[in-house]
Amino acid sequence: MIELFVSFGYPIWFMYFTGLLEVIGAVLLLVPRLSGIGTVPLICVMLGALVSKMAHGQADTAFVPLALLALLLTLGSLRHWSPLGFLTRRRAVTPQIL
Repeated sequence: MIELFVSFGYPIWFMYFTGLLEVIGAVLLLVPRLSGIGTVPLICVMLGALVSKMAHGQADTAFVPLALLALLLTLGSLRHWSPLGFLTRRRAVTPQIL
């Protein structure tokens, strides 16, 4: 993995930063209330992987990040992700007696 990051011209610390984003995204995916927002760091990682592979002539191996990006975008939309939606609580609607 180090060789791949170095061949793309990225510093070693960027590999650790990418791993941190992946761990944060994975943990957030496990929490149902935060799973929509958990797709955001993972989408960023997959976009970076896709752009890096395409820019360095590895289009033949770009299918995996592209497929994972599509899955993450689908998951984010199915979880009805919105930037502030995870902060609001859903309140139960109580019938009013007239």
